Amino acid sequence: MVNLPYKQRGMSLYGWVLVLMVAGFFFTVAFKLGPVYIDNSFIASGLKDLGRHPEGVETLSNGQIKKELMQFFSINNVRNEEAKNIKVQRNGEVVLVNIDYEIRVPMFANIDVVLTFNNQLNSKFPGQCCTPINE
Repeated sequence: MVNLPYKQRGMSLYGWVLVLMVAGFFFTVAFKLGPVYIDNSFIASGLKDLGRHPEGVETLSNGQIKKELMQFFSINNVRNEEAKNIKVQRNGEVVLVNIDYEIRVPMFANIDVVLTFNNQLNSKFPGQCCTPINE
């Protein structure tokens, strides 16, 4: 078999442009959406830390719960103002701390990505933190 030079030329200019466009798209998506997901992981960490409070979440007032979470967010540089909408509900001995928010991230021109996050701490089940529990 003969190795002909035209079969060994590699990718064409159009092939490289296509590869660079696809890679650029994925890098853009990662750089725009990555910080939002990192902030949500800090929010989940804050709720988990609150669930491991030495005296228990039930002993804290609503203001103390919000103050502790806001301090955690400040230390960890959580930038989303929507994520700071903390709702505390008390049902007898059970305390539910909800941080539900939605963020709209502009991607390209008039295309936006809407991300919805639902984080919940149930004092009855602190080990199952950060995902809503259906009872």
